[in-house]
Amino acid sequence: MIWVLAFSVCFTFTVTIGTFPAITADTQSTLAEGGSWEVYFIPVSCFLLFNLCDWTGRSLTAVCMWPGRDSLVLPVSIVARVLFIPLFMLCNVQPRLHLPVFFQHDGFFIAFMVLFAFSNGYLASLCMCYGPK
Repeated sequence: MIWVLAFSVCFTFTVTIGTFPAITADTQSTLAEGGSWEVYFIPVSCFLLFNLCDWTGRSLTAVCMWPGRDSLVLPVSIVARVLFIPLFMLCNVQPRLHLPVFFQHDGFFIAFMVLFAFSNGYLASLCMCYGPK
């Protein structure tokens, strides 16, 4: 009876674990130019930001549980998270062999990380809340 929700949780974590930190930790700042931001870019914009936004998404399910359990929006939004993989790969991930850097600015990476982490926490927690019901 819960196969859609169970698949959704597994798929959410598969996309997350396949992307974070495997791809995201290799991203380099394009604004640092040897300054202290180069040292703190990955710890702050990758790890700290991911954990804060993931926690925020998980906490939000205590206040708001949208979309509903039987809504088609929930599994579609979970499958749509696959789009984060090419988005992160088109950031300044080093070393580069074949793909160009399409999103040059660090702001793109940070925005993608916020959406990626928040959606991970919110959608996974939402599925786990709906499962026992």
